[in-house]
Amino acid sequence: MRTPFAVRFARSVRKDDPSGCWLWTGSLRNGYGQINSGGRGGRMLYAHRSAWEAEHGAIPPGLCVCHHCDTRACVNPLHMFLGTKAENLADMWRKGRHQHGANHSAARFTDDQVRAILSSPDSSRVEAERYGVSMSIIQMIRRGVRWKHITGAAPAVARPA
Repeated sequence: MRTPFAVRFARSVRKDDPSGCWLWTGSLRNGYGQINSGGRGGRMLYAHRSAWEAEHGAIPPGLCVCHHCDTRACVNPLHMFLGTKAENLADMWRKGRHQHGANHSAARFTDDQVRAILSSPDSSRVEAERYGVSMSIIQMIRRGVRWKHITGAAPAVARPA
């Protein structure tokens, strides 16, 4: 007998994050949780969209499930809202995510999130799950390779040959 979808889903959710995020601990794609719909010929579903639908019902055509918390791996329906792609982009601009990290439009962190990563006693693995990024990104932040304007890391000086 197959394990029901809701049981498989619940096994991949960690609800102890201080932010209130329910972090997906299963497979990730671009930082978003994913889960197989199950059965023969099952397809991969985004976990946050599945969580929204379980709580609120079907997602109307043309709408995205967006995160108030800006944590891609979060599947807490209370941290989500529906919006168009344009509204999601406007939300990103309103929150200033377009200008952090050397003004890069694809920045995944705010300055405050980087400060939180730097001051957190949690492992890089836990922080990576929290923010839906790879562990190496967290390690680069902590070593001062990324987000130097926050970490205070001095630029590398070339050594004489």
